[in-house]
Amino acid sequence: MLSLRSKLVIWHTAIVALVLTAFAYAIYSYLSYGLIRIVDTSLRQWAERQASSINNTAEPSNQSSAPVIVPQLAQIIEVDGTVADQMTDPEGHTLPVDIQWLRHVADKGGTSFDTVEITKGEYVRVITYTVWDDHKHIDCYIRVGQSLAELRIAQSKFLWLFSWTMPLALALTVIGGYWLAHRAIAPVDKLTRAARQISEKNLQARVETQSTNDEIGRLADTFNEMIARLEQAFERQRQFTADASHELRTPLAVMRNDIEVALRRERAPEEYRRVLGSTLEENVRLSKLVEDLLTLARSDSGEVEIEHLPVALDKLTRELCEYASPMAGAKGLKLTAATVPVTVSGDSRRLKQLLLNLIDNAIKYTDMGSIELNLTADSDTARLNINDTGRGIAPDDLNRVFDRFFRHSHAASDEASGTGLGLAICKWIVQAHGGTISVASTTGSGTSFKIEIPLISAEQSEESANQAVSETEVRTSSSPAF
Repeated sequence: MLSLRSKLVIWHTAIVALVLTAFAYAIYSYLSYGLIRIVDTSLRQWAERQASSINNTAEPSNQSSAPVIVPQLAQIIEVDGTVADQMTDPEGHTLPVDIQWLRHVADKGGTSFDTVEITKGEYVRVITYTVWDDHKHIDCYIRVGQSLAELRIAQSKFLWLFSWTMPLALALTVIGGYWLAHRAIAPVDKLTRAARQISEKNLQARVETQSTNDEIGRLADTFNEMIARLEQAFERQRQFTADASHELRTPLAVMRNDIEVALRRERAPEEYRRVLGSTLEENVRLSKLVEDLLTLARSDSGEVEIEHLPVALDKLTRELCEYASPMAGAKGLKLTAATVPVTVSGDSRRLKQLLLNLIDNAIKYTDMGSIELNLTADSDTARLNINDTGRGIAPDDLNRVFDRFFRHSHAASDEASGTGLGLAICKWIVQAHGGTISVASTTGSGTSFKIEIPLISAEQSEESANQAVSETEVRTSSSPAF
């Protein structure tokens, strides 16, 4: 298979050869046309001079200059086709006479230029000129001819010159093209060698960027940006694996330790119930962690399907507020919701999971005060704010709260312990609905989560209504008749 350098040289040479051929053809055609025009002009001047002599008239005013060349053949032909006078070339050649052709020329205007072959390989340029009398009758015909041998020689010399210069020009083109291709491909080869040295073990390495802002420089910058993204992805993967292993190891170690201690000697039934209760608690925590891990893993691979159906977000918010009120009341917190009618296109189950995670976090990290849910909307966006008066989040932790397995400093207590995956799942749910989620917090004063989700459009609402009608018709048609 040809290399890119070879392909560039071949294409460059082919284009240059095509351009040189077209250029040579244009010069050849222009040269031939120009020489033929010179011959035709001289032949016309000679024919008009002879016609003036026959008619005893003054020489035409536009023929003040002498002809450029002297013709080699000439004829004066009578109306009936008889040659009254003629001039032969040094070899004794004469022009053939065809009276029908002469009359045809007279009918078409009186003058005609033709190329005639008098012997094999020898051509003559001939003008046929009709001479008229005072009554516009044909007086005679004048034919003047000039050999095209000199023209053929000039054309042959040009072709000979082109046949010698063309290979030389193409050879220089190949050399120059190879040099240019080498200069153009050298930075790419350098990038290739540098890229081969980068592996998953040294993703910190980068290729050397070009100082110029050309295609190669932009390619190097783009490649470095891609390596940086891969490095971040590998780092997240390693961190995710390490964190998951740590989170899974902890409950397993606790359960193993409790069971081993319980089996060392006979114990009272109450002690066994305590061990089983502790094991069940760790098992529930482990199951929740595995479920969250599977959710995030499936969301990364695109296996989780999000429904896009009309969801009354205001109704869902009030229902979850009522559901979580007992948990908030147990800590002496006041949980309230202020909503306006809002309908979004989404998955009600995932949106419920989103709100429950955020409300649960607010309850965990609020020791006293209140939690408020405010749902508003403008022309195309629903906005939900979840504000609490809790412990807040440290400024250094704000940019990491949505990272997987991240738990800020307040999560150290057992009461507020968790897997560190809840907010990561919340972020995924919001993004899957085409929205955004952000957080603002002041340490010791509370935290505010802001969610923005697009409202359902008129087209989506109509489509959902039609789908509901279709499902109703299917259910009706499938119902047994009594």
